[in-house]
Amino acid sequence: MMSSMSGYINYLEYSYGSNKGKTSVGDLIENPFARGKVDTDFTANKVDESKTFAESTTSIALQWGPVVPGTVTFKVGTDNYLDDGNGKIYKYADGATVSVVTNLVTESVDPNNGHLEGVAPRIVKTITGATEAGSIVYGNAATKGVGHAGVEQIYDTTGPTITLTTGITGTVTFAYNYNNVVIPQNDLPIVTAEMKGMPLLAKARRVAIYYSQIAAFQAKQDYGFDLQDALSQRAVAELNYEIDTEIVNLLVATAEDNTSPTELAELTFDRTVPVGISMAQHFESFADVVEAARQIIYVRTQKFSPNYMLIAPDVLRVISFLNGFKPAEGITRVNGPYQAGTYNGIKIFVSPSIGAGKFAFGLNGDDMLSSAAVYAPYLPILPTSLLQYADGGTTQGWSTMYDLKVLNPLLLVAGKVEGASRVYGTSTSPVYTSTVGG
Repeated sequence: MMSSMSGYINYLEYSYGSNKGKTSVGDLIENPFARGKVDTDFTANKVDESKTFAESTTSIALQWGPVVPGTVTFKVGTDNYLDDGNGKIYKYADGATVSVVTNLVTESVDPNNGHLEGVAPRIVKTITGATEAGSIVYGNAATKGVGHAGVEQIYDTTGPTITLTTGITGTVTFAYNYNNVVIPQNDLPIVTAEMKGMPLLAKARRVAIYYSQIAAFQAKQDYGFDLQDALSQRAVAELNYEIDTEIVNLLVATAEDNTSPTELAELTFDRTVPVGISMAQHFESFADVVEAARQIIYVRTQKFSPNYMLIAPDVLRVISFLNGFKPAEGITRVNGPYQAGTYNGIKIFVSPSIGAGKFAFGLNGDDMLSSAAVYAPYLPILPTSLLQYADGGTTQGWSTMYDLKVLNPLLLVAGKVEGASRVYGTSTSPVYTSTVGG
C-alpha cells in the first residue's frame, strides 16, 4: 500500500570495489533480487590479471603486490614465461623440454624493519631448457633492508614490475600469487554498498454507473432484483478484471522479453503424443519443463525459485495430467484470471488473456524485493455518493489509484506448448488436428 501518490522502493546493493582477476569495480555481489557471480579468488592471494598491449611492450606493471617470488606465469602466443624466484624471467616454446626444480625458502626478516610480517615463502626454481627473457621486481615493501645473516630482503619499495628483453603485444593473462599477509598492504579487495531506489507513481482507473429511477423500480417490481446493487457489483468487477489482466499481461510479456532462445528451447513442450506411449504418460513428462524453469531462475539469481505459473487455458489440459497437481475445488464461475490449483507447491493461474500454448513462471515472495513485480495500491476501490437528478437519473462512480512495476525480470521466464492437441483415427483414416502454440 502506497502512503502517498508517489514514492520509492529503497534497497541496498553490494558490489565489488576493486579490480582483481575476473572481478571489476562495480560488479554485483548481491542485492535483494540476485547474487552476482562468485569469484573464488577475489579475497585470496591468487591473481589472474589480464592486460592488453596494442604496441610492443617490454615494461609491465602488476597491480597486486608484493608478488610471491616463483609464482609468476604467463603465455604469449606459443611462448611460455615464468619467473625463477630470484628476479629472472625465463621463456620456452610449446613442446620444449624444460626442467623446473622448485625449492621453498622461508625468508628471514629483520625485525627492526617493522613492516614485513607473515612473509610468504619464496619459491626458488632451477630452470633448464628455457631462455632468460627478462627480469622482475617483486616490490611493494615499505622499506628495503637486510635480513638476518646479511640476507637481502626479497621485497623493495617499488611496485611489482616485469621487464622483458623482447616486447609483447595482444591480450595476456598474468597468473601469480601476491603476499596478502604482509603489512602494510599496497591494496586490499574492497566490498562497497550503495542505496538504490525504484520510483512509484500512482495512476488512476475510474468507472461509473447510470440508470433511471423507473428502470430500477421496474427491475425490483417485475424481476425481483436490485439494479443498483447489480450495476455496482459489475462496475467493481470490471475494475478488478482489468487490473488482474494488466498484471498478467505485464508478467507474461516481461517473461517473454527476458527468456533467451536457449531457455525457450528448454521450456518448449510438444504435446504431440509419440508412438508407443499413452497421452497420460507423455503429458506427465511436462514435469521436466517445470524443473527446467526452476533451474533457470535459480541459476540466474543463485537464491530464488518460482512459486507460481501463469498459463493459457489450453495448457491446463497438460498440467492436469501431472502427478502432484491438485486442482482447486468448486471452480464453476470466475472473473477472468483464477487459480486452477497447485503443482508441487507452485500455484497455477489461468488467464484467458494469455495466448494459446503460452505460459510463464515467476516468484511472489514474502516481501516486495523478492517478487517479480509489485502491485502497489494508493487509493483502494472507493465509491462516490449516490447521486439522483430531478429526472430520475441516478449515477455513482468508483475510483482507484495504484502503480504496477516489474521489480526483478530475472524471476520471470516464459515457455510454450506446441504441437497437435489431439489426433483421431489412424494413418489411413481422416485425421482431425488442432494446433496451438506460437
